Amino acid sequence: MFSLPWKKKQPPTGLDCGQAWVKVVGFRRSRQGIALERVGRMPWKGQDLEDSQRMTTGLKTLYSGLQMNTQSVICSLAGHAVIIKRIHLTNQQAADLPNSLSTLAVEHIPFDLQDVCLDYQILDSDTGADPNTVLLVASKKKKVHEMQWIMSQAGLQISVVDVDGFALCNCFEFNYPESQNAPVALLDIGANQSTFCVLANHRPLFIRDAGFGGQQITDRLAHTLNLPSLQAETLKWQDPDALPSDLRAGIEQVRHSMFISWAEEIQRLLHYYINSLPIAVPQPQTLYLSGGGSLHPGLSTVLSEQLEFENTFLDPWRRCHIDDSRFDPGYLRCFGPQYAVAAGLALRGVS
Repeated sequence: MFSLPWKKKQPPTGLDCGQAWVKVVGFRRSRQGIALERVGRMPWKGQDLEDSQRMTTGLKTLYSGLQMNTQSVICSLAGHAVIIKRIHLTNQQAADLPNSLSTLAVEHIPFDLQDVCLDYQILDSDTGADPNTVLLVASKKKKVHEMQWIMSQAGLQISVVDVDGFALCNCFEFNYPESQNAPVALLDIGANQSTFCVLANHRPLFIRDAGFGGQQITDRLAHTLNLPSLQAETLKWQDPDALPSDLRAGIEQVRHSMFISWAEEIQRLLHYYINSLPIAVPQPQTLYLSGGGSLHPGLSTVLSEQLEFENTFLDPWRRCHIDDSRFDPGYLRCFGPQYAVAAGLALRGVS
């Protein structure tokens, strides 16, 4: 969304500095179309995200290990660093965009305009919006500058600062061109927060950050079963049949109760989405899951039961050419959903 000056040599990589893992995806154009060039991830350690120097060291290690030839990156912001407002304009305001952008922002953004970067996206009338509806996006300049400093210290150069929700939509649009007419829901589950989107006709109709994620399960297991946090983190990923018999019932109960609460939050978000539109629109009938938190055993089954509509994993490589001699298909299939945001960012670099 927010473009910065850069010298174009090779396509920039998509860099998703997540809450528990940092993920990198690189694409290139080939005769077969969009081809996967690089992919990798690395867990943040300890308090990395609270220490800029440790983040810098981690990024250097990751990019060095992947032998990346490009230093240009597309990264993203989410959470409190970004505000997305759906606003309806008068005919005069719509005709005067982007000149009226600052005036609109004063009315809808609760920050001094000198402290934010602004952008917008016009929604088409066939997405359930009238012709004068736009998504207004504001990002705190302080966060953008902090990210620029971290990247520069790691030897990287930002080409675009995007938003997690838009990157997620971009990943879906590219990989599922046949599913653009009817609304679909996208849910990227992170460690501490998740991103929920509703997309139709190539436009994001609704984007919200939700305050749930996989760390909730770890914390609940550690507290309820009196386990060390590291052990709780390990156990929550195990298949029920592989769990220790003395802990199985407790672990399954904690996971199931958390999945139920997530489903209830998704239902609230869907209700808010329906009520936010000026006209009646169909409710999404398919939920595409991504993010590391979507890989918890049993989550998909619980969401299907609670939401009463289909859910499936978002495949970020669905329309990408994969060289099986360079990449492990099993790895890409297993961990693909974790790379959805990074892939969506990288796709901007080759589009």
